[in-house]
Amino acid sequence: MSRTAKRKSRDGRVLPDGVSERADGRFIYRYQLYGKPHYIYDRDLNGLKAKISQLQVDMTLGKNMDISKLSLDEWYPQYLETFKKNKVKDCSYLNMQQYYHWYIEDTTVGVTPICNLKRAQLVAHFQKLADDKGLAHGTLRSLASMLYNSLQQVVYEKGTLVNPATEIMKDVKARPVDTREALSEKQVAVLFEFLQQEGYQKVYLPIIGILIGTGLRYGECVGLTWSDIDFERGILHINKTLNYRQRVKGGPHEYFCTQGKTKNATRDIYINKELLGLMEIQRKYHRDMRIRNDFKTDIYNDKGEIVGTAKGFIFTSKLGKPFTHEGFQRILRNMIKKINVWQAKEVDEPIQIDEDITPHYFRHTFCTRVVEDMMKSENKDYERLKILMGHSSIKTSIDIYTTISEDLAKKNWSKAPTLFTLQKTKADTKEGKKRCK
Repeated sequence: MSRTAKRKSRDGRVLPDGVSERADGRFIYRYQLYGKPHYIYDRDLNGLKAKISQLQVDMTLGKNMDISKLSLDEWYPQYLETFKKNKVKDCSYLNMQQYYHWYIEDTTVGVTPICNLKRAQLVAHFQKLADDKGLAHGTLRSLASMLYNSLQQVVYEKGTLVNPATEIMKDVKARPVDTREALSEKQVAVLFEFLQQEGYQKVYLPIIGILIGTGLRYGECVGLTWSDIDFERGILHINKTLNYRQRVKGGPHEYFCTQGKTKNATRDIYINKELLGLMEIQRKYHRDMRIRNDFKTDIYNDKGEIVGTAKGFIFTSKLGKPFTHEGFQRILRNMIKKINVWQAKEVDEPIQIDEDITPHYFRHTFCTRVVEDMMKSENKDYERLKILMGHSSIKTSIDIYTTISEDLAKKNWSKAPTLFTLQKTKADTKEGKKRCK
């Protein structure tokens, strides 16, 4: 049966998942508890639905059941419903569901009763994920944290004395997180030289220029609408992130916007005339190509509630729909391949760019160049960098997003490359300076 097809009763009513109609006219609901099948019967469909609802409430509260006998597959959905739903962002909640579905559900670990689950079993499963699926250490660490938090609630309920997911990553060997190197000054120069060629200038120069010149997250960049730009004052209002993915588990991929990733993600950044010029190129491209600007999406808050509508997106295909991350990734890789072929013909000093580059490399490049410029100056205004990047902590900006050039590492700062003039932020205004203090 397809995902969209629904089982129906003899009188044409749609039956809930897990419910079927018996030959004797009774309705039956099948579910798993303690790793064994259980059943609820009722001759009235509405009566059965009421029993199912009460069962779900009882299971969520742990009423009349031994939580230690539940398997992870039985417990984890209840944990999410009780402790995470409406308390984390929709995207985070969906990630928790999907990670579990991809890597734990229906495995030996998933079907084992929690009371029988051993730390060694989890370590072995995680090592298998690292070896067979090639999961990186960071991905496994996130998965381990999810399991630990869910099982810790069982400990609080005295369902088990020891959390079997405690520090399991200490004994798992996985490949490290891929290092993203910032593009060098010469690589950026070659990239922009190529983008100024006919056929690329109007289509991809603006979006890549804004990404590398502002350090925006990709979702923040493609989430920009024309109403987010103050052309007179040169300000970008960053207030949402555009997504193209499943919004609910098992649902279709769809466009939707979410509010800022963190409190600091909602911010205003000042851009210079060069970047404003790129926006003008994009606006003219839309007019010349007669691209429709009526595409719109809902904006969701942390609780999954619709709080507004976004329309008039800036960076779109010819059909008026925003670039998806996967689609833009393919465009970028094909472009880099052409650049490398073109550069291979250079006799003196051919410049090559990593063909596995992602849009996030541009954010790394921006952050690295800003830190390099700070290191060359007397004013080490790291609060300014935090505001530009939309981070809650400057440690994130410095530790994760920078790969300082070798010259600067040796403190030969006078020769360090500068790719662009630093953009002004609220930290440069009187209001911003008060905030920074």
